[in-house]
Amino acid sequence: MELLPRSTVDFAQPEYWNKFFKQRGEKVFEWYGEYVELCTLLHKYMKAQDVILNVGCGNSKLSADLYDAGFKNLWNVDISAVVVEQMTKKFGKSRPGLIYEKMDVLNLSYPDNNFSVVLDKGTLDALMPDDSIEARSRISKFFSEVGRVLKVGGRYICISLLQEHILKFLAGHFSEEGWLIRVCHCQEAQQNSPNGAALPVFVIICTKFKKLPNMKPVFEFSVHESSVRRLASIGELYKSVKTTQEAGLICSKLSRVVLDPKDEICIDVTRPEDSSPRYTFTIIDKAGSRGPEKMSFAAFIVPQGRESEWLFSSTEGRQVLLDNCKVDRLAVITMHRGHEYPDLKGVQEELNDTVANVAPYGMLEKKMKLPFLSLGNNLGSRKTCYSAESEISGSLLVEEVEADGCTYRRLIFLKSPNVIQSEARLRKGSDQSDNSSIDKTYVSCEYHIYLGLGIVMGIMQSSNELKKIHTTSVKILVLGLGGGALCSYIQTLLPKAHITAVDIDPAVIEIATNYFGLAKNDNLRIEVQDGLVFLKDSVQNGEKYDFIIFDVDCKDSSLGLSCPPQSFLEPEVLESVISCLSEKGMFLLNLVCRASEIKKNVYNRLKSIFKQTASIKLEKDVNEVIYTRINDASFDCPLITQAAQNLNSLMDLSGIPDENFIDITDLSKWMKLRLE
Repeated sequence: MELLPRSTVDFAQPEYWNKFFKQRGEKVFEWYGEYVELCTLLHKYMKAQDVILNVGCGNSKLSADLYDAGFKNLWNVDISAVVVEQMTKKFGKSRPGLIYEKMDVLNLSYPDNNFSVVLDKGTLDALMPDDSIEARSRISKFFSEVGRVLKVGGRYICISLLQEHILKFLAGHFSEEGWLIRVCHCQEAQQNSPNGAALPVFVIICTKFKKLPNMKPVFEFSVHESSVRRLASIGELYKSVKTTQEAGLICSKLSRVVLDPKDEICIDVTRPEDSSPRYTFTIIDKAGSRGPEKMSFAAFIVPQGRESEWLFSSTEGRQVLLDNCKVDRLAVITMHRGHEYPDLKGVQEELNDTVANVAPYGMLEKKMKLPFLSLGNNLGSRKTCYSAESEISGSLLVEEVEADGCTYRRLIFLKSPNVIQSEARLRKGSDQSDNSSIDKTYVSCEYHIYLGLGIVMGIMQSSNELKKIHTTSVKILVLGLGGGALCSYIQTLLPKAHITAVDIDPAVIEIATNYFGLAKNDNLRIEVQDGLVFLKDSVQNGEKYDFIIFDVDCKDSSLGLSCPPQSFLEPEVLESVISCLSEKGMFLLNLVCRASEIKKNVYNRLKSIFKQTASIKLEKDVNEVIYTRINDASFDCPLITQAAQNLNSLMDLSGIPDENFIDITDLSKWMKLRLE
């Protein structure tokens, strides 16, 4: 049966609708939801005493349902004589006063200021299927008629999918007329598209006011009937609607598809009253999952402060979590800074409806209970100790989080809120406001251990005796201080080492000193300067170092290179490094790069400049530690094994827990040591 028009223009023709309703007969055709799904919003904006005009009524049962709910002053018009006859016959006698008339909504015969409500369920969408000149002209006439027949203070209530061209024309027209515009997402209603996706339905309430000079337009948006948000501009209205539509489409498609394991869907969830996301959902599916009708599902709530851990922050880690949870689909849910959260039960109740939107179709159809998982019954805690604005690093903060019965202090740059710049563990029972509370035996970053391994390998060129390694007096230059965790680790291992740490941001140095226990002493010199300038000056002054370490954060990670900035890898900079190294010196680099072509170029450049190059890629992190030498002493497996043994002994000697020791029995990680 042909029920769709051959062209969009047919939507405005009475012949099309006459044919449409003849073919459908008595079967009701409900655009965009039924009365039960729309009634909450309709009753909020219409009163029983209102005089209501339902334009383009079709054979919808909506007016009959409104009549039964107490709305007795109802006029219905449609361009199709067929449907008007059908509806009059169906409801005319049983509901006295429910009037159906054949009329073109572009040329209404009613007098001015006659109605308090004009109700439009799908008519605007039918009349404006595109943004053509003809469609714009048609809708201008329609809106003009709506404005004419409405009383001042009356409302045009439009139920629509709000395609972009419709929203812009509607909002532009009525804001120019001085009307208040409120857009409400009707969560109970939806329209199924031909491809099976459920399209969000909106109820737009345009309230007629007398147009006054210099009157500012009013735009409001509501994702729930209990809350309305005033918007600053028409652009914010477009953005709010588009975001709701995109989220609705994603959730609809998620219920009916199986994701490739390499693909993850991330959705930010925001409350109407909040200016920033409250939760982030990361949706992952298991390889070889059954269809959405048979998939098992769970939601995993990550405790506050643990979202940066490998298990929750990386694609590989989340796949391990998915396997451990023994489900086909997992929604990994993280909480954001700047929000207050109830207990675990309260969060589950708050999330229940949203989690249902990302569940596979089978669970929704069977109305199965949604399982929530977490690490115990504790949501974790997050306390901000200090926040500041840095001209160089932007917004930053120091926060303390509780995890595994311990308190951790972290430096966070809010441009990368899920990346921990520096972390320290506080000793139990200590005064946490005092720097003496910092546990010097805690190693926060695995890559620090492998930078330490490089230093041990370099010292072993002169001595393989543990005592001499421990007490050797080497000169180390570290570009990039952060919270000072790396410098503290090196000092713990090698108390006789002379370290010069350079950082461009005085705000970061202040934080390292005041919150992370970093203290200047005879063996630690801290310089506030651009690392590249310091390096250039060191060349001119003839300074020599046994080790030079680049551990510099890139301020623009969108380039694919997060550490170090590209400028630190230019040939002239690396030549300066060589000039500042002693005869047996080593250059150590913390490389964080997700772009394979950039990484390949970095490898090639290092190999062309240094005589020996090698690297270790961390298994559970994106960091890669690169070792280079300016002499011919090579990196081989026996050397690295012995260096790892010595490093483990040094950490044992320094009181660092053996959980940080390198597993020297597993040599597979060294097999790809040299740069390819």
